[in-house]
Amino acid sequence: MITLGIHTAGQFCGAAVLDGELVLCEHSEPMKRGHDQRLPVVVSEVMTAAGLNFADVSKIAVCVGPGSFTGIRVGVAFARGLALANGLKAVGVTSLEALVGLPPNLPTLALIPARVRLPDQSFWAQPFADGQVSEPYELDADKLVNLATAETDIVTTPEGAEIIGAILPDRALKVWYPKASGAALWAIHCAEPQFRSPSPLYVRDPDAIPARPLV
Repeated sequence: MITLGIHTAGQFCGAAVLDGELVLCEHSEPMKRGHDQRLPVVVSEVMTAAGLNFADVSKIAVCVGPGSFTGIRVGVAFARGLALANGLKAVGVTSLEALVGLPPNLPTLALIPARVRLPDQSFWAQPFADGQVSEPYELDADKLVNLATAETDIVTTPEGAEIIGAILPDRALKVWYPKASGAALWAIHCAEPQFRSPSPLYVRDPDAIPARPLV
C-alpha cells in the first residue's frame, strides 16, 4: 500500500512516499511562508523520485495541526484537492501524532512548543495511552511538572527538548524531528474508526491582530 504524507504545520514544507512502513522518498524544506508555491513541487519531486504516479497511491495523510495557521490551511487544501481529483482517501493527522509516527505501546505525552505569548511559554500536547486517541490541547509550562510522571515517556522536538530541559532538567526525553513520513505512518496504523477528517485543527485562536474597523 502506497501512502503519501504531507506536513506543512510547522516552519517547513514536507512530503514523503511510503510503501507500507518503508520510506521510498522524503523531502522537507525549511520555510516560514510560501508553502502554497512549494508544496506542489515538493510532492511532485518525491513522487517522481519514488518512480510512482498518483494512480499508485492508496491514501493521503495530511497534518492538520496544531501549528502554523497558514501552513495548515495550505496543506489541508492541497491534500483534499489532490484526493478529490484522483479518487483517493485523505486522512487527517495531528502534529503530535505525526511526531510519534507509530502509535506508542507505553503511556506517552507528545509535546511541541507553541508560539510564545510573552511572558508565557506553552506547548501543544497530546497524551497516548492504552491505544486511545485523545485530542490535542494547550499545556502551560507550570502544569507540565505535574504531568511528567516517571511512567510516562515524553516525546518532543529538538526545540522542545531545549525548553523542557530548562523546566525539567533531570527528565529523560525522546527527541524526534517532525516529518511527513510520521504523518503517513500514523495513518497507516490508525484504525479506520479513529481516522480524522482532513480539516484544520486549531487548539487556540491564530496569533494575529484583528484589523481595526473602518470608521
